[in-house]
Amino acid sequence: NILKIIAKNQLPIPKQAHHLISILIPTKNAAHYLTECLDSIIHQTFQDWECIVVNDHSSDHTLNILYSFSLK
Repeated sequence: NILKIIAKNQLPIPKQAHHLISILIPTKNAAHYLTECLDSIIHQTFQDWECIVVNDHSSDHTLNILYSFSLK
């Protein structure tokens, strides 16, 4: 199994290694929750993150909210 081989051959992570957290948010017509959700992520003490929002054809103002947050 290739996963076992990789796990056995992993090198120690250097202390200077950058750990980026990926946050995935699926959404559809959830504009009334989205601002609070994104504000919560922005105000975390851990700052090394990326946020990926997948919008499933929302018909509310989800895209407007996402656009405004992308400018921050």
